[in-house]
Amino acid sequence: MTSSSSPHTGTSARTGGQEPGDEAPRLSALVIYVRDLEQSAAFYGDLLRMEITTRDTTALLLTDAGGSMVVLRAMPRGEHSLGGVGVQATVWTARDPEDLSRCERLLRERDAHVETTSVDGRTVVEGRDPNGLTVMVAHPRLEPVVAQLIMNRAYAW
Repeated sequence: MTSSSSPHTGTSARTGGQEPGDEAPRLSALVIYVRDLEQSAAFYGDLLRMEITTRDTTALLLTDAGGSMVVLRAMPRGEHSLGGVGVQATVWTARDPEDLSRCERLLRERDAHVETTSVDGRTVVEGRDPNGLTVMVAHPRLEPVVAQLIMNRAYAW
């Protein structure tokens, strides 16, 4: 196996402690259970610029040109408990500052914006999806040191 470059940063996907040629698994798809399939598809499709590529009566697949995938599954009676076991937030990386501004505008227009925070030249826009799940968009890509911001937010949820 050879090292590959990240499509977002051009840097090696390897992290400290790994031997050359070793790569850690990378996230390919995210599955989110939602109350309203159409509302959630519009939210994620618009925010992340994803297209519906597969659909059935209770689920759909959103994809982007870079290969990211979000599966939405309708669970009309389901509830997501804040602080319960499971994913509490998703964090995405905007292409550039203009894309980050677009995401912030979209969240504000949908009354889904929570806050925008900048630390050490990195900005994170936080919002809530139609089901209350925390969605963050950052630019530039967060490094582990700056990811402390997200850990701090986790205590506030």
